Amino acid sequence: MTLGHLATAAETHLDDLQADMEAGSRQVDHIQQAGAKIRDALCEQQFEQAPLMRSLVKRVAELRACVRQQQETMRALRHDIRRMRALADR
Repeated sequence: MTLGHLATAAETHLDDLQADMEAGSRQVDHIQQAGAKIRDALCEQQFEQAPLMRSLVKRVAELRACVRQQQETMRALRHDIRRMRALADR
């Protein structure tokens, strides 16, 4: 297997990772919207369900951090693939 084939395979995996990240980002948006609805409901119910909301907010923050980390990993992978292609073209 040549360096070019490896770079192509890595690019394919990177595209898959990007698609998964975009799906995760959409889920974060959905969870945020759901969280806003829950927050509004909690205000109306005098915060009887506050522990549930805290748990949801914590999970959203954790998911956001995970998506940010995946984005950084994707940037690093793209950079490495560019370097590999440059080496293969020499």
